[in-house]
Amino acid sequence: DNRSGSGWDVYAQFVSFDGKILWRKDGIPICTSLGDQESILAISDGLGGGIIVWEDHRSQNMDIYCQRVDRNGKFLWKDNGIAISDPNGDQYDPVLVSDSNGGVIIAWWDITTPDWHILAQHVSSEGNILWDTPLVVSPKDGIQGEPRIVSDNAGGAIIIWQNYENQISNDIFAQRIDGDGQKLWNEKGVP
Repeated sequence: DNRSGSGWDVYAQFVSFDGKILWRKDGIPICTSLGDQESILAISDGLGGGIIVWEDHRSQNMDIYCQRVDRNGKFLWKDNGIAISDPNGDQYDPVLVSDSNGGVIIAWWDITTPDWHILAQHVSSEGNILWDTPLVVSPKDGIQGEPRIVSDNAGGAIIIWQNYENQISNDIFAQRIDGDGQKLWNEKGVP
């Protein structure tokens, strides 16, 4: 939404099962920080609220931010969201899945190195970053992109992505990670 006139911002609305608008008419502002916010995704937090993730251009780069909001529209994390990724490079296409405890595992396409990789991070229900550094989902050579994620129904996730080895082939790889950030399949993922 660009109603502020200073860029694209993130707004949300709670709609009941029978189609009633439950928050204020034009939604609540999730992030109105300077710069554009885009590529927005949201999931249930399993407790009546939601967790929202987006690309954020408040710094000189495109970074990943997220916010948790309760069923009444109250922010449960820092105003304008918490930073998930390193502000020293560009990160794109965030995807997220519930960790079944009110938190999320988020994956994205990171282009801070010559070989672009899929990275992941675990955020608790309180908004704490749980892994010391983002997990490199696969150190495989080549450019990686287009991440997708699903729950493994055990507190972890299965992440798939496209791998463009030598910028020619277009293969699909997958990796399973647990809630502690441990890879459960082959180190570089499985084709």
